[in-house]
Amino acid sequence: MEKLCSCGNTVMVQLSTVIYHNLVTIEGVPIYACNECGSNEIHSAVKLDLKKLIEKHEQTEEKIIVHMEEFSEVSYFYKQMLESADPDRSIPELIEERINELLDTYILAKSLSDQIWTDDIYKRLLQLNTLKSQYDTAVS
Repeated sequence: MEKLCSCGNTVMVQLSTVIYHNLVTIEGVPIYACNECGSNEIHSAVKLDLKKLIEKHEQTEEKIIVHMEEFSEVSYFYKQMLESADPDRSIPELIEERINELLDTYILAKSLSDQIWTDDIYKRLLQLNTLKSQYDTAVS
């Protein structure tokens, strides 16, 4: 996914590391980074999850490394997308594929009556739906 930077340069999503209080290292955070003016912007679809993750580790007194994709489906999606780098597949196709995978998993979790797993998958589906909506709005 790409967008225009305030300087006019086109920027793409990339994964970055966020360090909080020199103790909490959060890897795999989707950001827009501009090579032209040097500005960085955290992807809007992960800001709330990143804030919650930072709040969760606010009292940490030892160095830890956290992987954002474990807490955010959008981060997981971008990590998978950037690692596979299949140029023939569009972002909407990849989002739909991931939604279908999660729906299959949701059915399994429901059949096992695993409420925690079901809730986690539901949250991930909502995050992907938000990403899909942002992409659909950007394309329109």
